[in-house]
Amino acid sequence: FYILFLLISIGSKAQIEQEQAWVFFTEKPNAEVQLTTPQNLLSTRSILRKQRQNVPVDQRDVPVEISYIEAIKENTDINLLAISKWFNGVYVESSAEIINNLTDLEFVSSVFFMDRTQNVAGNTNVAAKVLSVLSENKFNEEFTTEYGTTQNQIEQLQLQVLHNLEFTGQGMLIGVMDSGFANVDTIEAFDRAWENNQIIYGYDVELDADLSFDATEGNHGTSVLSTMLGYVEGDFAGSAIDAQYCLFKTEVESSESPQEEAFWIAAAEKADSLGVDVINTSLGYSTFDDAKYNYTTNDMDGQTTFISRGVSIALEKGMIPVISAGNTGDDSWSIITAPA
Repeated sequence: FYILFLLISIGSKAQIEQEQAWVFFTEKPNAEVQLTTPQNLLSTRSILRKQRQNVPVDQRDVPVEISYIEAIKENTDINLLAISKWFNGVYVESSAEIINNLTDLEFVSSVFFMDRTQNVAGNTNVAAKVLSVLSENKFNEEFTTEYGTTQNQIEQLQLQVLHNLEFTGQGMLIGVMDSGFANVDTIEAFDRAWENNQIIYGYDVELDADLSFDATEGNHGTSVLSTMLGYVEGDFAGSAIDAQYCLFKTEVESSESPQEEAFWIAAAEKADSLGVDVINTSLGYSTFDDAKYNYTTNDMDGQTTFISRGVSIALEKGMIPVISAGNTGDDSWSIITAPA
């Protein structure tokens, strides 16, 4: 009895092991028709930004075919985690067998497992590394703003030059992709922003819900936002205190898995449709809770990780992605992480 029970237990565990994967679709059946009315796909601000930069509205701006999504949802053994119009597919979690069976659907072109050992042919494409050396510019302009505790960081980045020219973010829409934004609605340093209607949108991608500023949320996003938007007269001034902001929570606080890359892509697509000018991301991916998803340093080529490819599309769409280099220079990883 005990031996039989053990075998049943082992077999059950193997059957329910979950994999995360992209499921790509063959086409967007009504794309050409939908492209004739771009105002139904993007905000006016997004269309105008593209026009200024001569960026075309193309098939990547067309939503994923809803009937394809509904067909995937019909399988109750599949957890649909994210949808991407840029990649024309969905990000799912289920067993490898069930995910592979999706290729039997006529509208599914392929699947790609984030545990790349599950793929018939793994992605081994390594792009050439390009080293850019930036010329060093020094400025000695006098401060005209009382920066207080932020003076050191403003001076270090030479931002007082732009501030003296009255470039403090006015007219710009910045998207911040991060983890939690705890207490942004109550912290004094953001009072000015709320009074001036500068935080105009907040979205939790994982929950598909409005962003929560509850104190129980993580605060990394709060800290990052404060460096740009925070302002306390005479004591604290962020780098872009007059810009407007869209906030996106793309991180899962309790775990680290590649689904967060899919969440980031979904947020970037939404940012593009809203007309965001600049994307700020202080996130980086290299290893995960489940080692089967881990990247290697050779994967940091701008092509292997989906989030890096998503950043490239964001740039093609006319947004400027600003990505943190990470904090891994003095550990065994030693280089930047994706998407930087």
